[in-house]
Amino acid sequence: MHDHYYDPEDLKNFGKVTEFEEKMGAKFFEYYQTVFGKGALSAREKSLIALAVAHVVQCPYCIDAYSTDCLEKGANEQQMMEAVRCCCAPHIQHISIPCPYPSAVKIPVFVSVGF
Repeated sequence: MHDHYYDPEDLKNFGKVTEFEEKMGAKFFEYYQTVFGKGALSAREKSLIALAVAHVVQCPYCIDAYSTDCLEKGANEQQMMEAVRCCCAPHIQHISIPCPYPSAVKIPVFVSVGF
């Protein structure tokens, strides 16, 4: 047992998430592969977006994984920081200034992706 939340060694176990719920794990990886598969955005652009979102949701495992992924896909530190700042800007604004469209907050995200 760790005395902290984040342990980089845990990333090695990511593929084991299907062990406890094989059907749901398979669906997750199918969705994940589809999202990060060939599309209108390049693999590098998708990784930059994922890195930026990881910072907003403050997931150290995702930040670690997507930082590595971005570098492997050819992004540099300047591009990575710019992506993070772009994603954090609306989040910071939302915290600082009340949303003028409160009904927009109630729309489930999954509706826009077809779930």
